[in-house]
Amino acid sequence: MSGKTIATCDGLSSYPALKEIMMNTRLNEVIVHIDEILDEDTLRRLEDGVRQDAGVVSVGHNPEKPHILMVVYDSDSTHASSLLHSFKERGLHAQVVGL
Repeated sequence: MSGKTIATCDGLSSYPALKEIMMNTRLNEVIVHIDEILDEDTLRRLEDGVRQDAGVVSVGHNPEKPHILMVVYDSDSTHASSLLHSFKERGLHAQVVGL
């Protein structure tokens, strides 16, 4: 392994700034119900697009329930209403179900 450096750390304590950011972030999650029938490939592309929206931390769905998406977001950066608006801007009919 000449010429390569391998870094190790002991968890977040090695990165105090990152740890502080994570502790100060207000994460919320909502369930979004989509009225349209989307195939798996379209759902994956939708998720990829939503992940790019401001404040979105994570997006996912259960293949057995393709109408439902779980969105985790930083409430200091966005709101559920903004997330819903982004689905509507993509031409979808959706409702925030909440958690």
